[in-house]
Amino acid sequence: MAGDQQAPRWLLDQLRPLLTSRRPAVVVDPRQLVDVELLGVHGEIVAVTDWWELRRVYEQRAREPEPDSSLVVLVHDSECRTGRDLPYDIERASTVIVLRIPVDEPYHRLVIDLPPAMADHAVDLLRGPSPDPLNALLQALYGITLRADPASELDAVTRLRNDPRVPPSLWELLRPRLRHPLAVALANDPPDFSGLQQAWADWLDRGDDSPTAALFQQFGARIAPLFAAGILRPAPRRAAGLPSWSDIGAGELEPAVVAAELLAAEPVPTPPTSAAEWIQTATWWGAVRAAVAGAAPAPPQLVEQARCRWQVLDDAFQPWLRANYGSLLLTASTRPLTLDKVAPFLARRLRERGRRQLLVVVDGMGFAQWAAIQEVAELEVVEAGGCFAMLPTLTSVSRQAIFAGQLPRAFASSLWTTGQEPVRWTAFWEHEGVAAGAVRYLRLDGRAAADVPSLGNAQVVGMVVSAVDELLHSAVVFGDTQVADMVKFWARHGFLRSLVEQATSEGFEVWITADHGNIETEASVRVTEGLAVESAGMRVRLYANQTLRDASRAAGVVWEPLPGYPPGEQAPLFAPGRAGFHGTGTRVTHGGLSLDEVIVPLVQIRR
Repeated sequence: MAGDQQAPRWLLDQLRPLLTSRRPAVVVDPRQLVDVELLGVHGEIVAVTDWWELRRVYEQRAREPEPDSSLVVLVHDSECRTGRDLPYDIERASTVIVLRIPVDEPYHRLVIDLPPAMADHAVDLLRGPSPDPLNALLQALYGITLRADPASELDAVTRLRNDPRVPPSLWELLRPRLRHPLAVALANDPPDFSGLQQAWADWLDRGDDSPTAALFQQFGARIAPLFAAGILRPAPRRAAGLPSWSDIGAGELEPAVVAAELLAAEPVPTPPTSAAEWIQTATWWGAVRAAVAGAAPAPPQLVEQARCRWQVLDDAFQPWLRANYGSLLLTASTRPLTLDKVAPFLARRLRERGRRQLLVVVDGMGFAQWAAIQEVAELEVVEAGGCFAMLPTLTSVSRQAIFAGQLPRAFASSLWTTGQEPVRWTAFWEHEGVAAGAVRYLRLDGRAAADVPSLGNAQVVGMVVSAVDELLHSAVVFGDTQVADMVKFWARHGFLRSLVEQATSEGFEVWITADHGNIETEASVRVTEGLAVESAGMRVRLYANQTLRDASRAAGVVWEPLPGYPPGEQAPLFAPGRAGFHGTGTRVTHGGLSLDEVIVPLVQIRR
C-alpha cells in the first residue's frame, strides 16, 4: 500500500489499537503492507528490517520512553511474522499489532494490488460464504460473469483487458479457470492476440468451415471494441453468408459501411457508468468518427446518425465527469486513469520489468486520429487503453502534467508555458532513482522517417511529437475529413513506424499517448471583451479572475472549483456542446469538456 493516497479499511481496522495505546507500539509487517507515511498520524515512526535493529531501537528509545512520547516501531522483517517472533521482553512491554491480509492465501496478492475501495469490497466478499469466490469477485468488481463456454471466456477476457483497474494478480487467478486456448492467450502477460487474429482471418476466409465459426457467431458484435482499439486488424472476407456485423473487421470495405456497423455495435452499458466503460466508449466513438471522416463525402443520414449518437453520449458524459473527475484524480489503479499518473506508471514498469521506457506524446491526438494512424502505420498493439486529460484540455496544462507526474496545482508557477517540461521530466525520474544522464526529453515535428532521433543510452525517453497538432489547427476548410486525410498522409511517411521499430529493437517498451483530444466545432457568436479575457481560445476562454469571468457576455459552462486546477489561477469558461468561440466556419480544436477532448489513448505498441 506504499504511496497510495488512502488506505483500505481492512488495514486501518488492524491499526486502530494505536489510537488508544499508552505504551510503545510494535507493528509487525513482514509483507510491507503499510509505510511510514500512513503511520505518521500515530506518533513517531521508526522502521527496522531485522532483529538487531529492533533491539537497538527498543533499548535506546522505548525501554525508558520520554513523557508523552508516542513511539511506533514498524518491523519490516520477512522472518518476523507473529508476536512470538519478537524478543520476549519487547512483546510483553509493547502494544503489538501483527498485520495480516484477512482472506485465504491465494487471494493475498490481489487484495494488495487492488485500489483501496475495491480491496475492501473484495475482502468483504471473500470473508463471506461463496461456492465460487473468483466469479463473485469478477461480478462484483468488474460486472463480469464467467461461464464455461468459449464465447463467455473470450468476452470476459476482452472486457477485462480493456479495464485499467485489473491488476496482474487477477490474471494469475483467472488463467487456470480458462479452457479455450484463445482466451488463455489473451490472459497471458503480455497478452498474445496473434491466435485470435489468425482465427478471425480464417473465419472470414472459410466461413462455416472454420473451426472457430461457432465461437465468432456466438461472440458476435462484442468483438467490435478490439478492432476499435487496434488490437485486431481487419482481414479479407471471402466466405459467403457471414453476418453483417462482421463488416467491422473485414478489410477493403467502404468506410461508410464500417461506420454503420460500428454504430450498430455500440459498447454496453449505455450510457457508461465507470471510467473504464467511458474509455471503451471513447475508443469506439473515435473509430466511428474516423470512419465517417474517411467516408467523405459521407451519406447525410450516416452523418446525422453519428451526430445524434454523439449528442446522447455528451449529454451523459458532462454530468458524469462533474460527479466523478475529482475522485478519479485520487484513484489508485493498475494502469493510469489520468495523465498525471502516466510517469509513475512507467516508473513502476521500469522497476518491475527492467526494460527501458519510451513515452511518445503525440500532441492533440484523439481516438479518431489514433484510429486513422493505425489504419496505415502497421503497428502492433500490445495493450490498449485510455486516460483522462487534465482540465482545461490545453497543452500547457495537460502535457505538463504528463512530464511532471503531478496535477496542475503542483506547477502553478509554470501553468501557461511548456518550457519547464524537460526540467520537470528529469526531476521526476531523479526522484525515482534514475540518474539525470539516463533521462532524455525530446521535442520534434516528426514529419518523416528520416526525423527519427537516436535514443542513445537513455533508460527513459519522453518525446513530444507535434505533427498531428499542427495538422489539426490547419484544417480550416473540411474539418474532420481534412484532418483524417492529413493524418493518414503523415502516418504513411513512416516517422512513427520507424521510431517504434528502432526503439523496440533497442529494448524499449513503447507507450503512446496524447495531452488532449479534439473536437470538430460549430461556430458560435464571437465575443470580443478586450482586456477582460486573458486567453480567447476556441473551446475555453480564460479570465483574469472569477469576477470578470462571471460578468462575461459569452455563453459558456462554469466549473468551480475545477479539480486539480490551481486555486486563484485564471478562471476558465468552457464552450458548451460542440460550440466554438469563433464566429464563422468549422474548426478542429480543443480546450473543452467533451468526450473527444478529455479521454485520450494510452497504448503500448511495438514493431
